[in-house]
Formats: sequence, structure tokens, C-alpha cells
Amino acid sequence: MKMLFRFLALVSLAVLTGIFWRCGAPPVPNEKIAGRVIKVEYCPTDTLVLVASDILYPSNKRQYADTLTVNGVLYTGVIKTYDLPLRNQKLGQKIDIGFDVINSQPKECTGKEAYKVPEVRILDVAIGNYAL
Repeated sequence: MKMLFRFLALVSLAVLTGIFWRCGAPPVPNEKIAGRVIKVEYCPTDTLVLVASDILYPSNKRQYADTLTVNGVLYTGVIKTYDLPLRNQKLGQKIDIGFDVINSQPKECTGKEAYKVPEVRILDVAIGNYAL
């Protein structure tokens, strides 16, 4: 009987620890793509980065079919962000990103072209490791 109470106490402790541990975890991205950096634009207060999606993950809630011509090349599945880490802001860089789409009024670089593609908030990023 004593063994059973100890076992139940340990299981309860493990479950509670798991619940509290999860509360402090980073946010889980709603969307994921693998893509390439196609444009980096320096703004007065931050940096705008355009990413063209090469691979859409099947769990995505929507398809990114927005097209954009950059330097004479037509890209499909373009998104924009202002919070890609500096180490990933290299033209042609393949990246895997997890993000949330921003539904508020999008900001733009003052005095620069406004890109009418979805703006996202980056939640996680890794160097892309895929072949096209």
C-alpha cells in the first residue's frame, strides 16, 4: 500500500512538473515554411526581409500564393518580416522558419516600395537543409 501511494505521488509530481514546464515554453508557430531570402532592405529603424517559400509544410493553415517580382525574377509564396535574425539576412540563404501571420496594420519602410504580401512574426528559424 505504501508503494502504491509513493508511485501515485511520483506520477502526480511528474504530471504537474510537465504542466508547469510547458507554461514557460516558447510560443508554438502557427505556420512553417522552408524558403529563401530574396530581398533585404534596410529601413531607418529595422530591416525588411522578403522570403520566397520553396516548401510549404502540410500542416499550414493557408497557402502562400502571393507573387512578387524582385530584380526581374518572379517569386511565388512571398512573405515579409522585420524580425529575421541578422545572421540569416543573406540573399539566397535557405531557411526553415516558424511564424505567425500579423493581422494588424502592416508597417512599411518609409520612402521605400510597399510590398503587398503577408507580414509575419518569426518565432523560430534554422538554416535550411533541403535541395530543390
